[in-house]
Amino acid sequence: MGDTKKPIPTSSFFTSVYVPAYSPAEEELVRGQAKIKTMEEIRVDVEEQVEKLTSLISGDFLKEGQYHQPRPLSLEEGRAVIKDRQKMLKDISRIRGKLKGLESTIDKRIGSDAPNNFTWHFKKRPKLRKALKAITGKAKSFVTYEDYKLALDIKAKLELEGADEYFEETKD
Repeated sequence: MGDTKKPIPTSSFFTSVYVPAYSPAEEELVRGQAKIKTMEEIRVDVEEQVEKLTSLISGDFLKEGQYHQPRPLSLEEGRAVIKDRQKMLKDISRIRGKLKGLESTIDKRIGSDAPNNFTWHFKKRPKLRKALKAITGKAKSFVTYEDYKLALDIKAKLELEGADEYFEETKD
């Protein structure tokens, strides 16, 4: 076998991938070489940061008259807004009506009176049995469609209560 060496590719792709653009000796390693600050230097840094934050909080950077002041809507714009709002409310009521119709169709198909009613049996799930007992008041090892709808209603009410808590004013 010959002692032939493969030529080193000199393409820019090869050099950008395999040849580092920096020398590790030129890199300044910060870890372990950081200058230890005196208490006075730390105090000055903290005071500068506090001054910056207080100027941001106080709104000193806001100058009167620099920002766009909203103008009142013209008569045509007001009419267009009212028209769009009425159209949105009609669309909302139409969609809600469709959803009610679909919900009643589902109730008829898989409710307790339907021939193919929905029932989920579980025996080895003590947490589910305990939760179902808390919701329905009975100890069961299966969930019916009505139990499921009841749980969804309770969940929706709890979410509304949780959302309302965000908007309550606290009296401190």
